[in-house]
Amino acid sequence: MSTRIKIDVDISRVRMFFIHMRRRSNNFSPVFTKALRDIEKEEARHFASRGSGTWPPLAASTRAQKRREGFQAGLLQRTGALRESLVSGGPGGVRNITPKTLEFGTSVDYAGYHFHGAQKGNWRLPVRNPLVRAGTFANSVAQDAGGWVVYGRGWEAKRAGSAVRNLGDIL
Repeated sequence: MSTRIKIDVDISRVRMFFIHMRRRSNNFSPVFTKALRDIEKEEARHFASRGSGTWPPLAASTRAQKRREGFQAGLLQRTGALRESLVSGGPGGVRNITPKTLEFGTSVDYAGYHFHGAQKGNWRLPVRNPLVRAGTFANSVAQDAGGWVVYGRGWEAKRAGSAVRNLGDIL
């Protein structure tokens, strides 16, 4: 008479887990929607801090002209249109999300002059980049993308908690 132990492995839950991961890896729009909110908040801070302290101050003549003509005193905020396009998606705001891309920016026609600077004769507009650096978001978006693929709904809360200890934590 022989003694045996038989172990059956049911991988149906694991198989479904990977099917759902594959499906989520083809649509990152929930991650991009969160990233868009984060970028807009950072843009508001960027404007409030004068480009995180990188924007050169206005020339005295420009400050005087803005005062005379009744425009806003802040940097890159003559009418507020550029700021609003970046902070809240106001007129000229560019916001495009597809399953695999996020595009953020502005189509306000004079934004490029601030981004690159300009010069004509004695007149010079220094570079005052209105866009926050994308690199500051790369790590966060990558972590969110991984959380989305692994966890699906609720990935933000799970990502904020402790690390996955075993496969049962996520199945």
